[in-house]
Amino acid sequence: MATASAANAAAAAGGATLVGNGQVSNTNINLDLPGAAATQGQRYSTATSQLNNLLNQASTSTGPQEISYALVANANGDYPVAAGGNPVYLNQGDVWKYGTTGDPNGRYPQSYLDNIGSTGVTMVPTGTGTYYQTLVQEKTNLIFYFITNGSLPPGNLIFK
Repeated sequence: MATASAANAAAAAGGATLVGNGQVSNTNINLDLPGAAATQGQRYSTATSQLNNLLNQASTSTGPQEISYALVANANGDYPVAAGGNPVYLNQGDVWKYGTTGDPNGRYPQSYLDNIGSTGVTMVPTGTGTYYQTLVQEKTNLIFYFITNGSLPPGNLIFK
């Protein structure tokens, strides 16, 4: 799993440990982001609070398997920002968006993926688990991305 270490690093930064297939132990997450703008700081605080709730639900969840995924740039070039504004330059392999789905083959038409940015994006699975476990994976990926880059991936509007 390409982002397992990133997800574990983000979780560990807040005191949680991802174990196995999205299961968690020590679910006390409280990540502060010094110097962040109030709006970004508030969004981040809400995201970590939501992650705590998801971690609690994920530890006991059962049900059909879903996937978490990243949409990654096919080549260097300009890609749209979901929130609007000027496109951003991404290198091949950079994450454009994180998400989850129970239907990876039906989530996006290939024509949609091919038309994002100058050369399109590819869906790369980043993990599997129950609905709540994949939501934990997605939110952890988003938080880690935010910590690393100071913003969400260009294709994500919210921490979800």
